[in-house]
Amino acid sequence: MVEEALADEQARKRARMTVGYRPGSVMRVEVKNFMTYSNCVIEPGPTLNLVLGPNGTGKSSFVCALCVGLAGSTKLLGRADDIASFIRRGTDEGEVKVTLADDRGGKLVVRRRMRRTSNGAQNEWWVNGKTSTMTKVKDIVSKYNIQLDNLCQFLPQDKVSEFARMKPIELLKATEMAIGDGNLYNLHESLIKEKKDMDEKKKLVDMEGAAVARHEEELEELERALGPMREKKRLQEQMNVLKKHKAWREHDECVEEGKKDEEMLKKSMATLKRLNKEADSIAKGPVKVKSDQKKKAEQAKNTAAKEMGKHDVEKVNTDVGNHLTLAQGVHDQIQNLEEASNQWKAKIRMMENDVQNLKETVEQLTHQNDAKIEREIQMLDLQMKDLINQESTVARSQRDLEDTRDKLQKNIRTLKDQLGKENNKKYRALNNLAKSRPGVREIYDYVQKNRGRFKGQVVGPLVMEIDVRKKHYASILEQLLPFNWLSYVFVQYESDMKLLKRELEARNIEPLIAVVEADVNAPLNRTCGDSAKYASLGVEATLDETFQAHPMIKHALDNHFFISSIFVMAEGQKGWQKVFDANPKLQQVWTSEYQVRKTVSRYDASNTTISITELKDARILTASSSGDAGGACVRIKKELDDRMARLERVQLDLNELQPDIDRIKTHKNEIKAERTKLASAQSDSAQRLRNAKGSLSTKEKQLQMQKNREDPLKKKDKLVHDLKLHLAKALDKAVKMPTIVDKYKSALLKHATSDLATKELTEQIHVLGQKSKTKLKERNDMAELVDQLQESVNRHREHVEQLKKNAVEETGLPIPEELKQEFSLLPQDVREIEESLAEKKAQHDSILISDPGAQQRYERITEILSTNKARLAEHEETYTAISEKVEQLKQAWAPEVRSLVQQINRNFSEAFKHVGIAGEVVFNEVDGDDFAKYSIDLRVKFREEGQLITLDSAYHSGGESSTSTILYLMALQGVTTSPFRVVDEINQGMDSINERSVFKLLADAATAPDTPQCFLLTPKLLPDLPFSEDVTVLQIMNGVHIGDIANGFRQDCLLGEARTAAAAPMVVEAV
Repeated sequence: MVEEALADEQARKRARMTVGYRPGSVMRVEVKNFMTYSNCVIEPGPTLNLVLGPNGTGKSSFVCALCVGLAGSTKLLGRADDIASFIRRGTDEGEVKVTLADDRGGKLVVRRRMRRTSNGAQNEWWVNGKTSTMTKVKDIVSKYNIQLDNLCQFLPQDKVSEFARMKPIELLKATEMAIGDGNLYNLHESLIKEKKDMDEKKKLVDMEGAAVARHEEELEELERALGPMREKKRLQEQMNVLKKHKAWREHDECVEEGKKDEEMLKKSMATLKRLNKEADSIAKGPVKVKSDQKKKAEQAKNTAAKEMGKHDVEKVNTDVGNHLTLAQGVHDQIQNLEEASNQWKAKIRMMENDVQNLKETVEQLTHQNDAKIEREIQMLDLQMKDLINQESTVARSQRDLEDTRDKLQKNIRTLKDQLGKENNKKYRALNNLAKSRPGVREIYDYVQKNRGRFKGQVVGPLVMEIDVRKKHYASILEQLLPFNWLSYVFVQYESDMKLLKRELEARNIEPLIAVVEADVNAPLNRTCGDSAKYASLGVEATLDETFQAHPMIKHALDNHFFISSIFVMAEGQKGWQKVFDANPKLQQVWTSEYQVRKTVSRYDASNTTISITELKDARILTASSSGDAGGACVRIKKELDDRMARLERVQLDLNELQPDIDRIKTHKNEIKAERTKLASAQSDSAQRLRNAKGSLSTKEKQLQMQKNREDPLKKKDKLVHDLKLHLAKALDKAVKMPTIVDKYKSALLKHATSDLATKELTEQIHVLGQKSKTKLKERNDMAELVDQLQESVNRHREHVEQLKKNAVEETGLPIPEELKQEFSLLPQDVREIEESLAEKKAQHDSILISDPGAQQRYERITEILSTNKARLAEHEETYTAISEKVEQLKQAWAPEVRSLVQQINRNFSEAFKHVGIAGEVVFNEVDGDDFAKYSIDLRVKFREEGQLITLDSAYHSGGESSTSTILYLMALQGVTTSPFRVVDEINQGMDSINERSVFKLLADAATAPDTPQCFLLTPKLLPDLPFSEDVTVLQIMNGVHIGDIANGFRQDCLLGEARTAAAAPMVVEAV
């Protein structure tokens, strides 16, 4: 009977060929010498395949054959790792052949042969009869999206419990892999990688940003020390420019004075030339008179000579005349010597008088008020220095106050931002919740705007009404409460609930509302006692004490989740066992890392089970945590008020400094004006003194030159001697000629007469000589003036050259244009430049440098800061690029995953309703977009009085885990693109009601159009299950001792008599 049924079924399957088989689904599995099989052929149907058979008959071997035949890892099976272990005992060679439907309507036959060797096993591969490799087979498996390592697709017998233990993060990735072409999974992996890179880059940005901030703060601190230093440097630079400007202005002024002297010299030389002409003209008058006198004397001599001719007077007269002429010349010289000597002496006396007068002038100018003016200037400089010191002190106070004001203003801005952020934290939490619960924002807005319409108090949503003290408290609450509870609104009256529901549903919003009818003013029912009694054991509070909320909310949470009877231990405390021992009533204890739950057996109160669940970071509530019991807003507001008051005091202090600043400025201007006046007078006096000293030096030189000339009288003795000699010779000649004495006397008499005329002429000569002397004196004075002017001009020229040399040393040539521009803005008068220099120097000298090394440190930190900023800009640019990429990937991934989870959640929730229990699939999005922590939670409830909690193998029973697992896999049935799915012995532990309901759901889901092929392996099924023609039953009866069971197999018991003929199962036996 079994053989006939098997033959009929195989014939029917072969007739169908590939009709209804999705590409990649299994059409045939053939094994030889594989595990317990010597030879076996299995031909599953295209939809739901029930693989039945008692334990130990080889159902799971079919699963192993699929895995081994499609190049899956043996570790996935939870059995032996060595492939040789799958070769039938007693044989050296085994084979698996898997036929898949290809994507062209044909078949794809993958064949694997395994041979035992001393090192394990040797493998050979064929694809459609052609030699191949394991790599190529894996490529085929990947092409058809067959995921043997994904528990959502391939769930062997030994991996069922592992699925229940699968972490929410792993479940999300497994779900992504089970659907589509793997794009969502690849996007998710890319997001994780890019987000990791982004976080690493953010760390670098933060690190460099912190370094930049730190260095900027250091520079800000150094700025105060550098202020006086920079001011001193600025003053020194200004002094340097003033010195350079002064050097050129002194040169320019000296050039101008030299031009005046040269112009005066030019005019004086012209005057001297005129005087020389006039003097020469006057000097010719006495010469002419002398010439006439000489002619008359000659005439007299000639007359006398004629009268004495025969007495040989000619020769005597000649000799005597010669000697007398010589004597007369000497006599004339003697007569002129006295006058020349008088003139020489007079000139010396006059020059000595001039020198003495100039000395007196210099002496007078040297002592004339100079000491007094200098003392007054020194006094003014001391007053200016004192004022500058006062100004520096006031300026430092002003800078300190301004720095304090700027810091306070910056601090105030920061506090205002913090206050705004603190006020916005709950709104951010609400926005985060709205991503998964659309409409929750509108619910909140409606409640806030319509409070006056309600009969009693209405609060919510919950996320906006709860204020958590610590981060791990937020994590505890969020993990304890079902996700949808964060959206709940709490009311006191049924009428308010109806009003709220009606109004919101009219806006296409479905609210979650809880009516709290308890006395909200009554204390909570603390069935486990006061937590303070257990403080010595590390207990910090009961859960209701860890947050602030409206009493109505606390009562509602206590009614549903017993928050007043859950103990929370202080952070770092882990001695929860002692707490359970000390309080037998206690059922839950939370630490900062775990949830510890104690379950007491219903049948034996002494039998307790402890389950521990890791505490996850909160995603929603942490955003609304205030950080302290009184609320961060109050603390920040208080700090803000304090800063505002301090800022006001600082501003008052700054205002009080202004009169001092104005007074110092006014006094400085007064001193500056007085000093300018004194300096001008001092400068004029100094100029007069310089001029007087110059004139004195010239006069002294001229005097010395005059004294160095010989006194004309010193020539008199020699001239007298010469005169006597000439007269003696003349008389000697006369004595030798006594005979001619009378005639000589007579001639002399006549000569004497002529001499009277000569004397008259001599008088005329004297008058003309006096005129000539006057003109000569005028000429000589002018010549002296010319000499003085020439010397002054030469001296100016030398001075100009020296000043130019000094100026060039200061600025170089040509003068830079930038320096010329600065010169144009400065005073042009040398006295004003000197005054400005004196003021700058006084200011410069009054500044004290307390930290000489500040400039060097400032430059070093500035250089480091420049490098940090460059690196920061580079990191920020990279971070921005990665952030944009992450955002693009997120936009491509997150909406798809949300939509997928919503669809799965609808399927999952609907399936749970059919089996009379509740469940939901929640997509957990982590704040900060930590995509590696995004996850899927399976939250289930198996009792009416219970609550939705995350599926946990340590908490839920095997049947509950199996039911949850199969329902989740069924929820995937409509969205997955995997060609086939395998679930081994999933119905073990289910009660009959759940198993029957689950089977119906499975049959409906697996046989729906365009759904993957499904294999359900089980050792037993309930009778009269609702089979259809789309369900293929593969009854495995393999083994030496299975014959009796196989012969006793009744198809009608499995399917029911009415449907036995319609859906004959395929029976597989060992060959």
